[in-house]
Amino acid sequence: MSEISERHVALQAPTATLQVWSGRLFLWPGRAAYLGHAADTTVHAHHAVQLCVAIDGSFRLRGGPRSRWRLRSAALIPADREHQLDGRGALLALIYLDPEVDIGRQLATVCSASSFTLREGQVPQQTRDQLTSLARSDCGPEEAGLAIDAAISRILPEYVPCGSLDPRVARLVEHLAPQSGTPMPAADAAALVGLSSHRFQHLFRASTGIPFRRYLLWLRLVAAVDHAARGGSLTNAAHAAGFSDSAHLSRTFRRMLGLSPSALARGSTFVQASTQGTSQSPRWRRRACK
Repeated sequence: MSEISERHVALQAPTATLQVWSGRLFLWPGRAAYLGHAADTTVHAHHAVQLCVAIDGSFRLRGGPRSRWRLRSAALIPADREHQLDGRGALLALIYLDPEVDIGRQLATVCSASSFTLREGQVPQQTRDQLTSLARSDCGPEEAGLAIDAAISRILPEYVPCGSLDPRVARLVEHLAPQSGTPMPAADAAALVGLSSHRFQHLFRASTGIPFRRYLLWLRLVAAVDHAARGGSLTNAAHAAGFSDSAHLSRTFRRMLGLSPSALARGSTFVQASTQGTSQSPRWRRRACK
């Protein structure tokens, strides 16, 4: 089975005012996770489905500037839903899943149309304990990915991670890994693996759980964060990952996750993260009925 190529960003300890985000941000194609102390956000909407779990304390959440604040220990925010989160300096686990990824779309089905609250018992104590251990450890991205997979699988027990990639898709992700800032039309990718464009796109999604074009976008975000983690400026990181400038990178990052790279980096330091294997998204399938 091909290893996942992940990046994480380590940030400084919280300040006394708790007005900076201070923790670690992990990025994989199709998903991201922030583990650390959280500050306040403005009212915003982002394209990812977001699972929020308080590891200690609680956080405030509201639907918009005219909505009432409510204290939460866990919440599930649908894609493109206006909201504002006040972390209150608490230690949180924020998990983001692209709704175009199969598991993100399925997680969205447990969202309430009128409330961010999860159903009673939707986040079991075992999941909280695992996220607590993860946030307080210095684990690498592979271990973090497995722990987050386990957390999501307890919320969606009918889903389990899939097996290995189709060999043709595995070869392609190996090819894409070192050139994540380079656009590639689906027809060109299909030609590399000897398939028609239609057949390739079907195979890629069936094997990875994410559409090919979306996968490329996440690879570019991963590449930009990796470049910044190595000490590059956001402008250089944007260019290295194929964005026109830092504003383009920030807009894309905010649209996907609700935060800009500069907001995460403000008063903090990006450090180089470990890199392992080839880039690939989490892969999920429905558990067979018995």
